Amino acid sequence: MKLIKIIFKTILITFFFSQICSSQIQGKQGKLYQYYHQDKAGIPFSIFDEMNYQEVLKITIDVDLGNLLKDIRSPENYKAKLKFNDADGKLQVWDMKLALRGKFRRVKCSKMPPLKLKFKKKDLESKDLSTVNDLKLVTQCVEDKREAKALLLKEYLAYKIYNQLTDISYRVQLVEVTFHDTETGKREKQWAFLIEDTAQLRERLLAKKCNDCLYQNMEAFEQETFKLMSVFLYMIGNSDWSAMVGQNTKLIKTKDHILVIPYDFDFSGMVDAPYASVNPNFHLTSRKDRVYLGFEEHLEDITSTFQYFLSKKEEILNLVKKFKLLNKRERRAITKYLETFFEEDQNFKTKETYLELFASTVVEKNKS
Repeated sequence: MKLIKIIFKTILITFFFSQICSSQIQGKQGKLYQYYHQDKAGIPFSIFDEMNYQEVLKITIDVDLGNLLKDIRSPENYKAKLKFNDADGKLQVWDMKLALRGKFRRVKCSKMPPLKLKFKKKDLESKDLSTVNDLKLVTQCVEDKREAKALLLKEYLAYKIYNQLTDISYRVQLVEVTFHDTETGKREKQWAFLIEDTAQLRERLLAKKCNDCLYQNMEAFEQETFKLMSVFLYMIGNSDWSAMVGQNTKLIKTKDHILVIPYDFDFSGMVDAPYASVNPNFHLTSRKDRVYLGFEEHLEDITSTFQYFLSKKEEILNLVKKFKLLNKRERRAITKYLETFFEEDQNFKTKETYLELFASTVVEKNKS
């Protein structure tokens, strides 16, 4: 009996010690990844903030769809109206311009490519809102509606996971959008999500545009947030990015450093979109293969970053488990995939890992 009490006491002490350590890691590292976050009272409310008050917002876009979609490569802006109920239940109607945007998805999602919503600054000022006036709308991208919804929700979830890790990230708002064709009267519903204006992101982070940030050396970047981003993109299995050339990353500049904010996660292993191609540069064999594309020098001092992820593990997995807009099978698949990251315990696979594996495979084939 005495032995059982000693064992039980030891377990309790170990548990509480681990909780204290986890709390300290979250506190120390959390502040580090949030330290650019400013008092919201000093930042003007935006059109995005007007819409960012509940998990799913129903919106309607009135536009001539035939005109909008007649040429998917057109840079033209088209007149449209946006309608939604705000947090007070009041119907808001906004005149705006719509434009097709994107590169790969602009062509791939031909039924409804990603869109840019552009508002008049004078209209925003008249409502005492910030004059940041662009929003991106990410739309569904495959023919099968059920699969299209699942893929979009998984990408939205990737953004939300990164939001949990750091405020140095794009905020997103999930929407059920009804496209109302002003010429035919037809209505088409789908899922989508809005991404906040980069100008508002810069305001939040006290940063500015950076026109000379490409091809910089490692020292030019804010080191800890760059490591965080690199490990996050590794965790979700995204090899479709490069901070050096600004590929699926937005580079902005603070007083002292360059900050890198990732976006477009549809090519990640977590989303596992059927149209995503395996990165041919590193001889990956599956869309779910992970490859570390951050600075390899950072791997020599990556422990504190990985410990921060470990401290956030339950929050991340709970976010997935509670996201019931995705079916149980999809949530289980994401959870299982993310758990494999935590099981790796900092044994990150680099570009050289895959190149060496490919070389050894070639040697073995030649032998046979």
